Amino acid sequence: MDISQPQQWQLLLLAGILLPVVSYLLVTKRSSEDGRLKLPPGPKQVPVLGNLHQLGPLPHRSLRDLARRHGPVMLHRLGAATTVVVSSSAAARDVMRAHDADC
Repeated sequence: MDISQPQQWQLLLLAGILLPVVSYLLVTKRSSEDGRLKLPPGPKQVPVLGNLHQLGPLPHRSLRDLARRHGPVMLHRLGAATTVVVSSSAAARDVMRAHDADC
């Protein structure tokens, strides 16, 4: 079976897109099954961008709206950086008491 030149590029493009997505899904599933990481909830993420697509031109307002939906302590992935956002003074006080060495 002979594959033409455009079909080869399509196959390479498909493999280049699917490989990172599948490996990301496998790594996230494996780390969540271990039970070692107790991370706060957060909004759905896009594989490479994380939650960057949810931050608009006014990020403080976007985070406020997300906090209303997901609670005062949220997990965000901003590209490759994993970030915990604490958006209320009571939650910040609790976090600083319980996890001051980590912060």
